[in-house]
Amino acid sequence: MNRPPLLDLLRVKWNNWKFRHIAKAYRVLSTAIKEDPSYRETWIANIAMPIYDATRPKCHCAVLSCPTPHNGHVHNCEVYQAETIPRRFECREMSIEQANYIADRILKQMFQ
Repeated sequence: MNRPPLLDLLRVKWNNWKFRHIAKAYRVLSTAIKEDPSYRETWIANIAMPIYDATRPKCHCAVLSCPTPHNGHVHNCEVYQAETIPRRFECREMSIEQANYIADRILKQMFQ
C-alpha cells in the first residue's frame, strides 16, 4: 500500500488545524446560502452584474470634443477596441438572464 510520508501527514494536519477558522466560516457561509433564498439571490446578483457589464463596451472618451479618425474614439476606449480587436467583446449584449445563469453555476461550483 502506498502511504504518504509522515512529515507530509503532519504538515497537512498542522495546516488544517492552523486554518480551522476559515473552514468554519466556509461552512457557515455555505449553510446560509443554502437555507436563505434571498441571501442566495444577493450573491447571484453580485456575481452576475460584473459579468453583465463586461459584455457591454463603455465609452469614456469625449466623443464630441476630441475628433479622431476612428469615429471619435481614442485608442484606449472600449468601443474603439471592440470594433478593432477581434473577439474582444464576443458575448455582446448578453441578457441579464444569461448572466444570472452563469452566476448561479459559479455559486453552485463554489458552495456545493
